[in-house]
Amino acid sequence: MSIGEDTHGTAEFYKFRAALTKALINNKGFKTIILESPFDDIEVLSKNLKSTPMNELIHSYLLSIYHTQEMKEFLDWLKFEGIAMGVKFKGCDDSYWLIHDLIGSELALQSDIEIARRSKEYLSIVEKYYGENDRNRFKIGSGVYQSLLSIDKYLYENGLQTAILNELIHNAKNSFLNYWLIENGKPIKSRDEIMAERITFLAENNNEKIIVWAHNAHISNDVIIDNEIGLMGNQLKEKFGKDYYSIGLCSLEGGYTYIENNFIYDDHDYSDKLLKEVITFQPDTSWEQVFNKISASPFFIESFDIKKELPGKEVFGKLKLLGYTKETKNDYYDASLLSMFDAVVFIPHTSATTPLLED
Repeated sequence: MSIGEDTHGTAEFYKFRAALTKALINNKGFKTIILESPFDDIEVLSKNLKSTPMNELIHSYLLSIYHTQEMKEFLDWLKFEGIAMGVKFKGCDDSYWLIHDLIGSELALQSDIEIARRSKEYLSIVEKYYGENDRNRFKIGSGVYQSLLSIDKYLYENGLQTAILNELIHNAKNSFLNYWLIENGKPIKSRDEIMAERITFLAENNNEKIIVWAHNAHISNDVIIDNEIGLMGNQLKEKFGKDYYSIGLCSLEGGYTYIENNFIYDDHDYSDKLLKEVITFQPDTSWEQVFNKISASPFFIESFDIKKELPGKEVFGKLKLLGYTKETKNDYYDASLLSMFDAVVFIPHTSATTPLLED
């Protein structure tokens, strides 16, 4: 299951996702929550959830868009209740900053001379990767990927692979795959494709029910723009069929938070300030305007019910897909909402998330 959002800065969406997630865990046996965030950051955050002050964890290991009271409340629940119930918290985005230390620490536990040699070689290439400029990083990044392949192959061939190493190396390989593809003149994989592969890996290897927290643009069952937006959800729908159930969250008007940084994954500095704004450019003919005419109160509707009334027809309208930056007119797309999501939650008026208070 995936639960979306049409902005990363809407308070009601976080509260709804938290409430639904807790209900699914308590009543339906769900055990894993996957956040649209770097995999390695979430691994380190989860490892330190019991020992490190929550504000410190959030500022260090969560993207700035998640530096909110709403996210802190959910993580407090995870810390004090969720973990005791066996709930796992994971990320599905690229890992560049902490993944190598995590892998190195796990490899150091292996009492194997060849593993020690390959690990040393791998970490040496990684050091060069961070010491080079962007032009040379493509070649060195390809070397990181090939080194990971070599380690992975040796572990499997010698029966040394562990579940933790398997997961760490899988995520690291996915993060550096495009360097190797570029170096070898092959088509690269999109961010959505790679996120889908990470989620699929967790679903297949852990054999657990998963809840994904990500933007509406990622969880969509249909690919809607330039063979990119919706590709994650589309691949998961094709892979898991009815077992992949997407819920889009949308609103008509109200506040939201955003950051001014347009390149959120370029570094490991999560110090961007959360700013507040109100939704401004909502078109008169948008899906949100139509929903508001149906009901001025929040409601839930399943797409299947409407499709029965419109057999064989696709209905398009403008739909807000606002990410983590300030809203523009370009954040509204022509989309067939009924094909994008298995269900939709509409909240007419929403409010901005509350920036995290200092300790």
